[in-house]
Amino acid sequence: MMSGFLTMFFVVFFGIQFITKTGIFWAPGVVAYDESVSEAEREFVAAIFDQQVLLVDVKVSARNVLELPELAENEFLFEIYVPVTDFYDFNDNILVESADQLLTDYMVVPIGELGASQRLLSVNGKDYLEEFDAGAVFRIISFEAREFTEKIRPLVAEKMTKEFPSRESVLTFAQTGVTALSRGMNAKLGQVGDAGYFSEKIAEFLSSFDLTHTSNESSFTDYATSRNICSDKRFINTLLAIGLDIVELTGNHNQDCGDVAASETIDVYTENSIRIVGGGKTADEAARPLEIEQKGSSITMLAYNLSTGGATYDATPGANQYYEEVAARQIAAAKERGDFVIIDVQYYECNGYASTYEDTTCDYADSAAGDQVGFFRHLIDLGADVVVGTSAHQPQTFELYGNGAIYYGLGNLFFDQVWWPGTTRSLVLTHYFYNGRLLQTRIVPTVYDTNTQTAVMNEPEWFLERLAKARPQATESGDTVQAKINAWAAAIGGAKGVILYDLDAERVLGEYNADKKFATASLYKLFVVYEGYRRVQSGEWDGDAAAGKTGQSIRKCLDLAIRESYSPCAETLWGMIGPETLDEIVRGQFGINLSVEDLAATPREIMRMMRIFYKHNDVTSADLVTAMWDSFLNQPVTTYDWRQGLPSGFSGNVLVYNKVGWDYSSNRWNVYDDAAILDFTQTGRHFILVVMTNNVGPEQIRELGRTIERLYGA
Repeated sequence: MMSGFLTMFFVVFFGIQFITKTGIFWAPGVVAYDESVSEAEREFVAAIFDQQVLLVDVKVSARNVLELPELAENEFLFEIYVPVTDFYDFNDNILVESADQLLTDYMVVPIGELGASQRLLSVNGKDYLEEFDAGAVFRIISFEAREFTEKIRPLVAEKMTKEFPSRESVLTFAQTGVTALSRGMNAKLGQVGDAGYFSEKIAEFLSSFDLTHTSNESSFTDYATSRNICSDKRFINTLLAIGLDIVELTGNHNQDCGDVAASETIDVYTENSIRIVGGGKTADEAARPLEIEQKGSSITMLAYNLSTGGATYDATPGANQYYEEVAARQIAAAKERGDFVIIDVQYYECNGYASTYEDTTCDYADSAAGDQVGFFRHLIDLGADVVVGTSAHQPQTFELYGNGAIYYGLGNLFFDQVWWPGTTRSLVLTHYFYNGRLLQTRIVPTVYDTNTQTAVMNEPEWFLERLAKARPQATESGDTVQAKINAWAAAIGGAKGVILYDLDAERVLGEYNADKKFATASLYKLFVVYEGYRRVQSGEWDGDAAAGKTGQSIRKCLDLAIRESYSPCAETLWGMIGPETLDEIVRGQFGINLSVEDLAATPREIMRMMRIFYKHNDVTSADLVTAMWDSFLNQPVTTYDWRQGLPSGFSGNVLVYNKVGWDYSSNRWNVYDDAAILDFTQTGRHFILVVMTNNVGPEQIRELGRTIERLYGA
């Protein structure tokens, strides 16, 4: 009897153990998600476990961090979000306290959507494309389960392990401008004795890239003097110190020392494993494209001489002469291979030299010798992705055009032209490629001193902003929005600035004088009101408390400052915040260069402020959001109608949330500004349209609204 009982006991006991461990006849495990996991992430994880019989319960959670930690075996990097701004915005560093603040207060995109038409921001001084484990929001998903390693990891590891850009997979490429280690630099080398002297302040920076390029206009020879554009042979060490990988020979001075020196110089490059583009010992050699295959990216580099002198037409050394049919054929062949195409052009020289003041003549793209803008844009139209001017001895402007980018002139990296401020500067383009796609091009200004030692420029934002403002106006044709904006601007008098921003695609569609400062008039109230709503949201202000001596509550004043542009309320709230404090908030939190006290801003800056209203990440209380939007949309009709500008230019199919500012005196409009968020109800599209003017009335602005609806209303 006892033996039967023991037998039964062991059968039951070990049977339970077997069932527990195998899951046979056992309730399946449950996947639970905490509130940190988004709906899209739940769907992704659920798809992994679909058709799987779980033997244990699984809990899934997520977190955001600013620096990527070493991941535990149950943690997976799910996404990387990087902060971006407009291509022409050079406030490139933001300060945040947490990953969640970065996500809510700034425009971020998944790293897979980062593109060269945006500008990547640094976070707390750290740049994602330099660090790869900082400068972004890292989204980490974690799994908690009993026996995770044995039972859950085999199910999730493959799907949850994703590839992201890394130091090993991103190809970095630095393009520099004119190098002419000659004339006065020959004399200086005789004094210092070491060619590394000239690059010692920039060698570490330039040699850090996978590829480093320069356009060298001077050949090595024993006959270099302080008066000719020929290089002492020791200067090869200057180039080796910067890690030179590619030398461009489109310059018009490489034959100044004779054909023998030019040919022997090419041998020196070859001996040092430096690849050549845009020049050669013969015309055939000079015309060869440079094809680059590295780190999973394919790039074709083409370089042409379009200036006077230096080109070869036969079996003698020289630069690659530009021929339209050859260029078109080479570009087409590269694009057919799927290559990214960079074209360098030795263009005509711009002369705008001054020793006692900043001469901005050559900031602009056109030169007296030809249509630089038209020619460079034509190369983009032919299929080039990036076009670079490598002849300018001082930096020139840059622009996005079509499907590419143009950098009209890079200036002097190494030269002896210390007499003019402009010629001591250059732009280094630092390209970042991942799987054949250009993620970013950074613009890094350099400057050399009277000792001709080149270094990275300190605090270069002022210079980059100056160059950006000098870019040419777009000249697209047909029914494009840019063409319509240009036509509208040309048809009316007065000063005007316009920007149209696509809120869904997060990009500028068209602009005119978008970086020109205009009087804001009452548009300054946008900055005051948003900060006020933020303070009420956070509890810093009691919205029901009195707003100074206005006789209104703070909530009511926030409403009236927009709805009726009620200045006593706006001025009171401004005083409560403090003008200097608001200036700091506008710069630091919103990344906008604005002195509210000056009451001047650019259309681009006002557009950014309207985008912040649209996102309203700091204002989430339903009653505050409702009140805010209602004050923009439902404004009274008075003698000075708040709705007589842009709103009256759109049909009832477009909701126009707007704020105007004006100064009307002496029977004319001195200032009329209108900033609007447009909701196209039939198409579901959303835009920001900002118009700022002097001596232009609302009737002309109304017509621009009609134009925009004709383009996007259907």
